[in-house]
Amino acid sequence: MSIDRRLSLRTCVDLPLAWQPLTDPLSASKLCESFKLPAFVQLQGRLLELNTELDHALHNISDSSVIGALGLLNAKLDLLCEAQQVDVTIPARKSIELSPDGIGFETHEALSSGTWIGIHLVLPTVYHLLGNARINHCEARAGRFWVGAELFDLEPASAKKLTRFVIGSKKE
Repeated sequence: MSIDRRLSLRTCVDLPLAWQPLTDPLSASKLCESFKLPAFVQLQGRLLELNTELDHALHNISDSSVIGALGLLNAKLDLLCEAQQVDVTIPARKSIELSPDGIGFETHEALSSGTWIGIHLVLPTVYHLLGNARINHCEARAGRFWVGAELFDLEPASAKKLTRFVIGSKKE
């Protein structure tokens, strides 16, 4: 008997979430535009990758003054990134079920299986995750609907951040 490990990597959380119906999946830049988010949000994934690379590079430098200077530059860049967040609209919080490859949430409208939606999810570190999702199921529940959707084409940094968040939430 095989166990689907994805089932054990689910967590129920309250996070800011916005979604919108799509006719087809959109690129990250088009999702950013459709949610009326500044271009900075789209760059978060690349900034996260560069931060990881910088951390690895810092561990390989032996000159403490160079390490200190690079650390200060990194801190300066982090502050500039945080300043860009000021103008970003944060969606309303919703109770959601989240896994590394899917999302479930309640909505007031029924959505057909196979329908594409755009997702704007904000993780606790104020990381804006944008992605496409396809509705797998929609169940009526007390005048509302519970929707389950599979996430598609997340940028690698976003997928990694989401997986780490879900695993970290399971430990709490």
